[in-house]
Amino acid sequence: MEALENVMNAGGPLADPEREASRQQALERLRMMGGVKAVPELQAQLAPQPATGEFRLREYVILPGQEYFVSGTCSENTEAQDASDRNVILKGENEPTFLIASKP
Repeated sequence: MEALENVMNAGGPLADPEREASRQQALERLRMMGGVKAVPELQAQLAPQPATGEFRLREYVILPGQEYFVSGTCSENTEAQDASDRNVILKGENEPTFLIASKP
């Protein structure tokens, strides 16, 4: 119950007086009835809903001095400057995996 109150109070008072009054009433009902479990309609409204539609997520951070593991296809670097950069790891044509991770 306390977590729900924190979420409902996180944004502070609402600008619309009618909506703020409704929010205050809902908070009071929660306090009186012992939380979300006692109010099935609130429990249903607050239940996590799965994401819908198409979307792609990308997240990255590369830290200096950190060890990383790279998984992909090894290929010849056509723009090599010297023997030290003769090979490159990339997303392959037959094996599309290319992954950089901080854990093996």
